[in-house]
Amino acid sequence: MNAANGPGNQGLPARLTRHKQLLVEGKDQKNFFEKMLSDIGRRDSVEVHDFGGVTDLNEFLAAFVQRSGFDRVQSLGVVRDAEKAVVSAFGSVRGGLDAADLPVPVAIGESASRAGSPTVAVFILGGDGGMLETLLNRTVAQEPEQECVDLFLVPGTRPWRSDPQAGEGSLPRLDSHS
Repeated sequence: MNAANGPGNQGLPARLTRHKQLLVEGKDQKNFFEKMLSDIGRRDSVEVHDFGGVTDLNEFLAAFVQRSGFDRVQSLGVVRDAEKAVVSAFGSVRGGLDAADLPVPVAIGESASRAGSPTVAVFILGGDGGMLETLLNRTVAQEPEQECVDLFLVPGTRPWRSDPQAGEGSLPRLDSHS
């Protein structure tokens, strides 16, 4: 299959329009980062692309560097889940960057650059055995909201009940289970 229309490249535009590009793994990450960028007032300065799954990254990068406008890209971030191990996830991204003839960072969160190429940084989410959801769950680990998250994630439990005073069709209300 041609790299320009492979399974992970359906969302890749014909032309890159921004100097800053962020490649993320999957629709959930794309939605998350677009919302976060919007909330901090940076949505218009960064173009976010879903490269598909972990096995699609190399093919996506090969097509990405051929896109019109790539020559004006100054910064490129790649974000993917750790899945089972941070080291292997990072190694996989590094291999894809190298195959696409892009600068290859030596460490997660650090950048690499060279003349004629964008500055590139790689971020691996969730730590060993994790993903975006793991990282987000850890942000409330010591907070009172953690109990609600835990109850929500346990199959067969319903940590909410209807609020009879709110009327039909209202959102559920979380109750304390302490």
